[in-house]
Amino acid sequence: MADDPKPQSEIGRFDPKARAAMKQALREKDREDLRLGRATAAEIHKRNLFLGQLDMSKAEILHYGPHSGPTAKTGGKK
Repeated sequence: MADDPKPQSEIGRFDPKARAAMKQALREKDREDLRLGRATAAEIHKRNLFLGQLDMSKAEILHYGPHSGPTAKTGGKK
């Protein structure tokens, strides 16, 4: 059944050392991409943003928390 919990062996465990190694490898890849001209600094920055991979040309952020409303950049009105 889809709602059955996963067996203990399938549940991921957070390993801070493995995470740190993975992040360092990604930093090194970014440096190499920049050095070899495979990506610009702006492209690397964008792909490293939390939502950087989304195509925002078709999106409008209307609400992102208390006291928020449409952003001026999107042209919406509060």
